[in-house]
Amino acid sequence: MITGTLSDRSDSSHSEALRSRLLIAGKGVILFGVALLLVRFAAFDPLVRLVADLVSPDGVVTATGRGQLTRLMLGMSGLVLLTGAFLLVLSNARWRGAVDSVVRWDALRQRGLEVPDPYWALAGSAGCGALIVALWFWQGHLGAVVEAAFDKEGFFEDVTFVLELAAAALCATAAIRWKVRDGMALRIARILYALCALGLFFVAMEEINWGQTLLGFDTPASWAAINYQHQTSVHNLLDRGALNEATELLAVAFGFVVLGMIGWSVRAPRSFIAAIAPSASLAPLAMIISAGGVRLHPEVLELLLSVFFAFYSYRILVAVGRTAAIRAGAPDVPLARASRSGNELLEYTHDAIIIWELDGAGVLYWNSAAERLYGYSRDEARGRITHELLKTRLAGGVGNLEQTLARFGIWVGELQHITRDGRTVIVDARLALMAQDNGRWLVLEVNRDVTDLKNAEAERQAVERQLAELRSRHAQT
Repeated sequence: MITGTLSDRSDSSHSEALRSRLLIAGKGVILFGVALLLVRFAAFDPLVRLVADLVSPDGVVTATGRGQLTRLMLGMSGLVLLTGAFLLVLSNARWRGAVDSVVRWDALRQRGLEVPDPYWALAGSAGCGALIVALWFWQGHLGAVVEAAFDKEGFFEDVTFVLELAAAALCATAAIRWKVRDGMALRIARILYALCALGLFFVAMEEINWGQTLLGFDTPASWAAINYQHQTSVHNLLDRGALNEATELLAVAFGFVVLGMIGWSVRAPRSFIAAIAPSASLAPLAMIISAGGVRLHPEVLELLLSVFFAFYSYRILVAVGRTAAIRAGAPDVPLARASRSGNELLEYTHDAIIIWELDGAGVLYWNSAAERLYGYSRDEARGRITHELLKTRLAGGVGNLEQTLARFGIWVGELQHITRDGRTVIVDARLALMAQDNGRWLVLEVNRDVTDLKNAEAERQAVERQLAELRSRHAQT
């Protein structure tokens, strides 16, 4: 109990320190955004003169330049204020938990597969997308080097080819190594990953005009008559206007398709759509692509799409590779079926550990600590529904707990249980969903008894209330 109390205090202290840092950072960022607005509306002319001295050869800023500087400052102010507001949202534990649940949502993770850190994926994908868009719009002010990078056959076109080819290779490797047998949905997903690899390989070859670059033959006369770039690639057989319109339509629809797939994966996390749906951390980049569909050049849109699929395919390979490593190092036996001798670590822990089947056969594993805490032997508990056996009570009800667990794969909170001898115990519970090869979904439940801690806290609060009443009475007399 002492160890548990110290751990609880450590977690609370860490959470409070994080909240304080986020609160300070949020307020500081918002003050910076307000300062930018004040400069724009109260000290714009001195700023214009400063900019003219720094960047203008003749010391003059034209009306067009003033307009561009105005838009830049207003855009920066809006972005800074939104960032500050987001940090303030994160400083609230409940809102931070909601944001964390959204960012970490991944249908593959709900099936027990390993995936890359979602926050790094979010920062990397959205950051790359925003940087590419900013470079495109500001290339005229950043010099000839950046402008040349966006030229036909330039640096960014080479980057697009490399990313598309890499994504194709990652998808193909994942499809070959795919050993997960968790239902028909993931078997279909393996085929779809292979098709995705073929599609990305074809697009990459189109990017370098595979007919001329790899096969070394000239464009046939019949193709040259309708090919506006005189290159041997299928997409150039389209009229230039039709090709641009098709690219814009694809880009605009892309973001909504990605959001639809993510939404589908939330509602039906065991469907084959969920198995191939991108993670929620890639949604911002998808919306950047969608928003840029009517403003950006097709080559820029293709670069953004190649970045998206590079992150998407890497996530698949990580899931497959991590799963393969686990299966190579341990027998394919559900943890719930393990015996006392095979899981000594679970038997020696002071936490009550229970494993039960979701929508299934009830309790499958019940360790010694659970026997001591609740008074039921493992034979008595096996096959029983834990919430019925222990008369579970919590805010929102058991149904809400199971819905949250099925949707997000994890649930953390306090539960009230009734032991065999009628005592009420309060436990700090952590529930995690585990997928098995035979299609079963198991729940690992780890319960730590905090009854004494809660009672002591209640007594302390009662004493504080009594002292407050005594002080109030003494002050009145």
